[in-house]
Amino acid sequence: MINQITGQIINLDQNNSRAVLLNNGIGFEIKTNLRTLTSLKRNQQETLHISTIFREDGVFLYGFLSHAEKEIFEKVIKVSGIGPKSALSILEILSVNDFISAVIKEDATLIASAQGIGKKTAQRLILELKNSFKKINYVSSDNENDFNTREEVYSVLSGLGFSASDINEKLKQAQEKGEADELESLVRFCLAG
Repeated sequence: MINQITGQIINLDQNNSRAVLLNNGIGFEIKTNLRTLTSLKRNQQETLHISTIFREDGVFLYGFLSHAEKEIFEKVIKVSGIGPKSALSILEILSVNDFISAVIKEDATLIASAQGIGKKTAQRLILELKNSFKKINYVSSDNENDFNTREEVYSVLSGLGFSASDINEKLKQAQEKGEADELESLVRFCLAG
């Protein structure tokens, strides 16, 4: 499984929403959205976080600027009736934190503003994802990379027997005290408190 690819951007195709990344002589065609494409520059060295999708008509690589975007994409495509193209369109109009906030606040209208997502699909997406996002107060930070770190902290602490409310309270205290948003620092802080 490919997790990420670093290489030189040799082609940006906005019409077909894809980039070609050259790595060790191999040009990887990576599907993405307009938001990501406009952040990339031809002939620059870039790293894209990759989600690999296997279908009967081929293997497709989907690329993201952050690991958090990749995680959201993979959660969204698990929802019945939502494919990769629709998931990309959600991440084109909403940042990770905006999407999580929309799900928690049950803002189906905002989610449905993405191309290919109707109101009923947005409501199904909210229904299926809301509980997993409520576990942790993801939207408390502007840093999209916090999504993955806080999910890992939640996993570690819940494995040690902490309740969801205790973990949320400890993460809130860590944020108020300006603790670094790194896994080790947050776990250490939560265990010490």
